[in-house]
Parts: sequence; C-alpha cells; structure tokens
Amino acid sequence: MSAADETSCVGAGDASPSTVTLDLRVELLTGRCVAAAGDDRTAAEWPPHPGRLFMALAAACFETDADPAVREALDWLAGLAPPVVLASAMSERTAVQAYVPVNDANRVQSGTLQSAPGLPRGRQDRYFPTAVPRVPRLGYRWADVDADDAARHFAGVREIAAEVIRLGHSSSLVRVEAVRHDEEPAAEDAAGLDTWAPARGLAARHLRVPSRGDLDRLEAAYGEAEVERFVELKHAVEESSGREKTAAKKAFEASVGKPYRASLTARIPVPARVGRSIGYARQAADGDLNGAVPNRLFSPHLHVLSPVGGARFDIEETLALTRALRFAAMKAAPTTPPPAWLSGHEPGGGVVKNPHLAFLPLPFVGDRHGDGHLLGLAIAVPLGLDLAEAGRHLGPLLADPQTGEARDVKLTFGRRGDWTLRLEGRPNPPAALSPETWTKPHHHWASVTPVVLDRYPKTDRTADRAGWTREVSAIVAQSCTR
Repeated sequence: MSAADETSCVGAGDASPSTVTLDLRVELLTGRCVAAAGDDRTAAEWPPHPGRLFMALAAACFETDADPAVREALDWLAGLAPPVVLASAMSERTAVQAYVPVNDANRVQSGTLQSAPGLPRGRQDRYFPTAVPRVPRLGYRWADVDADDAARHFAGVREIAAEVIRLGHSSSLVRVEAVRHDEEPAAEDAAGLDTWAPARGLAARHLRVPSRGDLDRLEAAYGEAEVERFVELKHAVEESSGREKTAAKKAFEASVGKPYRASLTARIPVPARVGRSIGYARQAADGDLNGAVPNRLFSPHLHVLSPVGGARFDIEETLALTRALRFAAMKAAPTTPPPAWLSGHEPGGGVVKNPHLAFLPLPFVGDRHGDGHLLGLAIAVPLGLDLAEAGRHLGPLLADPQTGEARDVKLTFGRRGDWTLRLEGRPNPPAALSPETWTKPHHHWASVTPVVLDRYPKTDRTADRAGWTREVSAIVAQSCTR
C-alpha cells in the first residue's frame, strides 16, 4: 500500500484533536539486540538509540525503492522533537572476539577462505556485543505531534516500518509497528519498561537522534548511484575494443575523475551514522517498586561518577572523598554562594532544614570477592528540585557546557594522590555503579561501616547486654523507617 492510499477520516460530529501521539513499537524476535555502543565496540548499546532506529528505517527505504511519499514521511519523522524511548533493564552477554572475512576491502587480500580456497579475503576482529532485555520489546514515542502532519505522513511511516527486519546487526531480527494515538496511550503499553526521556537538566546518557535531512545524508554517504555508475563504466571499457574502448575510457575518466586502470575500484561507502546526540534521563518502570514505600527524599536517579585514573581508595577514606567532591561542586557552581540545596547551609550560615545534595560512596561490597575499595562516588538530588536548576549548578562540574560530553572531575589529596572521576556512561556497569543496587527495594540491608545512632540507648550495655542489643536494634529499625 502506498502512503498516498490512506486518508484520515473523522466523523461529522467529532472534534478532531490538534495533536496526536506516534509510537514505533519494536518486537525483538530473538529476545536480544546485537548492536555495539558508539564509543566502545565491545559493549552493547542499550537502549538502542533513536538514531539507530532511524537508520534501520532508512535502510528499508533504500532497499525497497520506496516512493517519494514514504521518503517525505521519513524526513518529516526525523525533524520531530527527539522521542521518548521505552526499554526494560537488560543483562549483557560477555563479548567474545571473533575474526570474520571483510566484505568491503578496497584492495586484494593475501589470505584465503577455508570454505573457498581459491578466493582471497582478509579477516578482521569483531565482537558482536549483545543485550538481553528483561522484556523483549522497545517503544519510541513522539508526543504532541501536529495532527494534520500526522494525517499526511503516518501511512508512509507505517508502510516503511513494516519493512524493517533488523535493528543493529543482521542477527537482531525485529518486527516494527507504527501506531497513532488520538488520545493518551494506554498505561499497559509501557508496562515493565523504563522511560528514557530527553533531559531537562542532568543527563544519565547521551543518545544519537535523527535530524531533518539525515535521509539524504545517509544516501549520499552510501553513494549507491555513484558505485553503480562506476561499475557500468568500467564494464563498458573491459567489454569493448578499438574506438569503442577509447570512447569508453574517455567517458570513464570524465565521470570518475581518474584515467581508467584495471586496478581501480569503486569508493567504499562512508559508515552510516547520524551526527546529533542529546542527553536522556531515565525513569524506572513502575513495576520496579513492587509495592514498597516510595523514597520521599531523594531521586533514585543517582549521578554516578567512576574513576578514569589516579590512586585507589578504600571505604575508610569515604569522608575525605565525599567532602572533596562537595567542595568541587560548590567551586564549580555559577553562583556565589551556591544554593542551599547544594551546600547544605543557608546564606546566613545556618544548617538548611530541607533535603540537600547527598554525596555517597560506592564500594565493592555484597560479593564474596568484595574488598571494600571504592568503585566510585554518587550524587543524590533531592526530590522536587527543579531539574533545570540542578543542571545549571551541577552541569559545570560534570559536563562540558559546549558539547554536553562528560568532563573529568579531579580530586586531589596531597601525598595520597589524585582521583579523577567521570560520569558513568557504560550501558552495563559493575553492580556497585548501578543506581538500582542502592535505591531499589530490598528485604535485607547491611552496613559495611560502623553505624552512628541518632540517639543514645538508655540501657546499660555492661549490665544488660541483651536489653541493650534489643534497644539498639529498635533504634536502627526506626532510623531506617524514617
């Protein structure tokens, strides 16, 4: 069905909505997604970036020789505001190095294929990083889309979405469905899925997103017409003789810009990519709470910093490290004095009574090999704090203001050495650097350091050790409840 074959109809007495919501639902048919992260080809990209989905749509468009209406619909889709991404938590398979034949080499290879001894082809290392999500489906959602534009282009988007067969590597088989909602999408559409939305303040991760014109740029980077023209001209030279061969060589040089030589090959296509990335923040799936009492003081989205260089520190050195990070945050803040929610002190010097930033150690514990050394630090932001306000004051510490990329945070401790940290951005970091390790509901908690009680027990520890233990246990339990 062509994009022009479908029209949007509204009943005579119905009021047409001014905006609609557009969903692209992706079902992972193999239950996994094989796609390498842009900055680490051994790590899996998760969630798959909106830019990767757009490249899959573009590939389907080129492969099916779609009509102009479909191309126009894809260009319109690329020009919309970046979508919300719905994806569950995942586990990552260990990446194993493999060596595979090269398909696009521009020179003769000296090696031979075992399966075809007379055919020379070299081999290069590949990793095939794989994410295995808890829920094998994804969603990409554009809200507040102009209803008239959607009516004009939705059929084209739906048509080409149905042609997509993979997302990432060719082994990542998918089924893609485009859905338009005239009303608020049903809650069950996002059941079990985390919501990744463009960040208003601090970002947990940067995702590549498409822009208007990317379809033409991707087509130009591949250069199919140029490659086909090269093959036709070279074939004409090789299959002709006499005056026809001379004319064919002139035509070849006029088109290619080089005199004909038998060793010349067509240019290798430029790797396909979209060039814009923006920050995204994650909101955990509602089902993750499992009916637990919600945390009412801090956002569960910790800003995790992991070391990229410097000395190794142990949990006993927590206070010096968190104090240094707090001072670095106040020094980098654009206002003097910094706001009370950052410093913990009112302008007059008094202690702030509302929740303020918390600076936390992330030690290697809870594992039989855990030795208590620090894998990083985290910053917890109070609930209710405006994200734009948080980003304005913490951004100069954590990210480059021009590019938005994470910047190094260097903490200095004299003879003890330096510690350089950076916002954690790996898709599957160690457990201690995953916010969920410290914020999701648990039935059992343990302290790996001495506990400071919030009041003195009245029972004499020497005279009544059992009574003292009961009272202290009650104090700790009440502290946890509070």
